Amino acid sequence: MSNRLVKKALDLKKLFQLLGLLQTVAFLMRNALGRSLISVKLKGIKTRVWIRPKRSDIYALSHIFRKSECDIPFPFSPSSIVDGGAYAGYSTVFFANKYPQARIVAIEPDRNNYELLIRNCRSYKKIVIIRAGLWSSVSDLRIANPQAESWAYKLTEATADVSDRIPGVTLKEIMAQHRWEQIDILKLDIEGSEKVLFSSRCEEWIDNVKVIIMELHGEDCESAVMKGLGGRKFRMSHQGEKLILVKDMTSFIPCQR
Repeated sequence: MSNRLVKKALDLKKLFQLLGLLQTVAFLMRNALGRSLISVKLKGIKTRVWIRPKRSDIYALSHIFRKSECDIPFPFSPSSIVDGGAYAGYSTVFFANKYPQARIVAIEPDRNNYELLIRNCRSYKKIVIIRAGLWSSVSDLRIANPQAESWAYKLTEATADVSDRIPGVTLKEIMAQHRWEQIDILKLDIEGSEKVLFSSRCEEWIDNVKVIIMELHGEDCESAVMKGLGGRKFRMSHQGEKLILVKDMTSFIPCQR
């Protein structure tokens, strides 16, 4: 069997596992008709979710809703969540349904992803969406690899002659804007920008974060994160591709619903 046929078989298996038989058939029919956007209904999610069949959206959706990479049990009720690298909003929508009392800031730098993020989250009044990149300082950024897949864009600081500049925002700035004393859940899937985030000025925010759900992108990023943690007491575990860091609960005042 060719690599192409293997990939198609794996794609079909993921669709079936995620959507069930009837929705998978409907999805394939709409895809055959050339639909650029298709909505699906997911168990436990009150709104339909839009995906782009020609992109890697089904993989991102599968990681969140089938592999449950962000479904972590906590001994508290989160009220403040930052979704860094929100992509098309799948993790954001998951958080909004699991923690309906929480306020969520979703951050995504790419314009096309950002537009689909808005579409997927527009029914949720407690979600604030920002087109930006998480960074260690307030900076102008650009996408360094625009030819990459939509889930794999990397950011770098922009020069003055770049037309489509993206604002770089800090976690300290986000907390100040929303008058948060702490971030209960910080989810990071920022394609290597975690190296910048943890290498400089992370002491401005890290002691005010309870839980970090993070995907690491290489040994340099892992080294920067471990150095940035600086011996702070976080319990470490893994769920799928995500590294889970939970701060010592004995130092917490539990959030109230």
